[in-house]
Amino acid sequence: MRNWNDYKEDLEAGQQYQDYLLEKLLPHGIQLMYYTSLKKQKVGETINGIEVKYDRKFRKTGNLYITTQARATSNSDYHPCGVTKLDNSWLYMIGDEKDVYILGKKQLYTFFKMGNFKEFEIPQETNKGFLINIKRSNWLILNHIKF
Repeated sequence: MRNWNDYKEDLEAGQQYQDYLLEKLLPHGIQLMYYTSLKKQKVGETINGIEVKYDRKFRKTGNLYITTQARATSNSDYHPCGVTKLDNSWLYMIGDEKDVYILGKKQLYTFFKMGNFKEFEIPQETNKGFLINIKRSNWLILNHIKF
């Protein structure tokens, strides 16, 4: 069972990755503008409609983990997240400190709803999502930026 401290550590790692991308993407012509208040985060993660996710495992597995639902602890209820969250996001940006992949959020959601990807719960019991293999799903990737 996962506790609140684990969630806070993952949240902090994700926020640090967002800060990292702010600087690294500017030379590529992408300026991320994050909402910081909880009220505005209901509109979307960024003003420009980009959902950002940090994936620490994809380099080892070859798969990107696309989030569909999340909760703070294993005792709380799931809520839509990532590709299922209804907000201003139209792009889904995921990666690590060496690579970032940009995908269309609507495309990911459509293929998920059509049953092309199987949703599963991660062992920490705080996220549900699906995997896409980077090599076999290259057609879904709109852009790939190496740092």
